[in-house]
Amino acid sequence: MKKKYIEEYAVESAPIFKLSECIKLKSEDYKTDDEPNKPDEAEEAEAEAEQIMAEFRHHLYFFDEEQIEFVNFLAGQMRSGGLVITDDDITMAGLYPFEYFTAFLNEEKLYLVLPDELREIYEQTTAEASFEPMRKHNREMNKYAMALANLYGACETGQFAAVWNQHHKDKIGQGDVERFMEQSCVYAYEYFLEGDYVFSQFLQNDDEIDDLLDSVSHMAYYMPPKSVISLYGEVDYQENIPEANAVVEFLNRYVPNDALPGDMLRYDIILKCRRLEEPIGIVNTLSRHGFPVQDKEAMKEFERVYKNFFENTHMWAFRGFTPSQYELETQNKVKPFKIPEFVAVKNKKNSKKKK
Repeated sequence: MKKKYIEEYAVESAPIFKLSECIKLKSEDYKTDDEPNKPDEAEEAEAEAEQIMAEFRHHLYFFDEEQIEFVNFLAGQMRSGGLVITDDDITMAGLYPFEYFTAFLNEEKLYLVLPDELREIYEQTTAEASFEPMRKHNREMNKYAMALANLYGACETGQFAAVWNQHHKDKIGQGDVERFMEQSCVYAYEYFLEGDYVFSQFLQNDDEIDDLLDSVSHMAYYMPPKSVISLYGEVDYQENIPEANAVVEFLNRYVPNDALPGDMLRYDIILKCRRLEEPIGIVNTLSRHGFPVQDKEAMKEFERVYKNFFENTHMWAFRGFTPSQYELETQNKVKPFKIPEFVAVKNKKNSKKKK
């Protein structure tokens, strides 16, 4: 994270440590010059502070390790007047959500403050004997929610419980999953709950959801081992898939650097593969992003690396199975990935390849 990002949200003032005053000061900072003061601004700030305190206390039970470490570090800094940010590049992965913190710019110094009320809630809550076991349970449940959303696209809460119970001594039921999801989805963005299904964030409308459910309703679920849950239960799990990285590295040799960032390209390729996109759809995507689809040699090499990725991808279209696993499970043949013959018609000398 860049120091300048925090500066954009900083209030020009000496640091203050009361939550309602931080809220009021930020509200005044965002106000336009011709906007009149409200007579009940102080009461509104107090009410918002009460709401944030309640949310913070609840949210702590879902914090990941980086968030806990960061809040613990920042709470310690409050006794000496707040954290003074001096480095341009700072490691603050735990700085989310930003509404719990306030930045101040005073005499050319940039401060980051965790208000006293939130610091006290943090210290009291984390001191409770039940806190850490409950937080770790929630983080484990969150890992499974992410992994199953990534593997299946759409996972019934009963299937969630079945996978969990296969790996844990503490058994859960469908109701336990739904209660967890109702709380977790307030903070998580990688998945969402609708009805009795956990859905991937990448299913963005009802038509996509209906199409996926219609196509897999007759299939059995793939039952992932713990190793697959560990891989797919990370936010940036795509970076840990060698076959996906091989495709992206190959495309980066041809696609202009400013056409599509590598991370987005990785997401795009993985999503289309998991949805069993037809080869011509893949070709159209490549063309749209500037890949020289008329280059016969380039397309031949793309087909090779993509085919390897295709064969090793856990697909939504097969309810989490890879193509080879699906064939063994169902005795049905999966159509191999092959670029249509009519696509590559020009010789390599016409390629726009960038070195």
